[in-house]
Amino acid sequence: MSSDTTAPDEDDRTDSDGVDVFVTDTRREVLPRLRDDERDTGPRPASRAGDWAVIDAVHRHLSEHRAGIGQPLLTLQVVKVQEEAGEVAEALLGVLGANPRKGVSHTLADLQGELCDVITAAMVALRDTTPDPAAVLTAHLAAWRPRQPGEPPVG
Repeated sequence: MSSDTTAPDEDDRTDSDGVDVFVTDTRREVLPRLRDDERDTGPRPASRAGDWAVIDAVHRHLSEHRAGIGQPLLTLQVVKVQEEAGEVAEALLGVLGANPRKGVSHTLADLQGELCDVITAAMVALRDTTPDPAAVLTAHLAAWRPRQPGEPPVG
């Protein structure tokens, strides 16, 4: 991420190279567009398996804790997803400097971290509904895949 200390026009949302930017009163933060050949879209089974192992461990830990206090994990975890979503909104407003009292109060890294918190909380909630959350997520993601022209809808 780079910044420009010149004050760009507030309506400016791309630079001359077509790169997305966040515009603030004093600087802009560049969000580069990745070319298709720069995106890593290939499967990573070892990494994904490791991610789900972490989710399983968090799920076990939270299940034990919640059992001790007599509260159902799924209910509290869904509320946790909503709480984290609010923190994403707060971080986005902070990145954009949308609150005149606070100005730019968050970085893009803060926003990314909050987005990861939402994803993680949702993964734990999904894990509470099935012993194989990876299979459920994979099947669900198939419906999100962009269709090619003329390709029929999935499901």
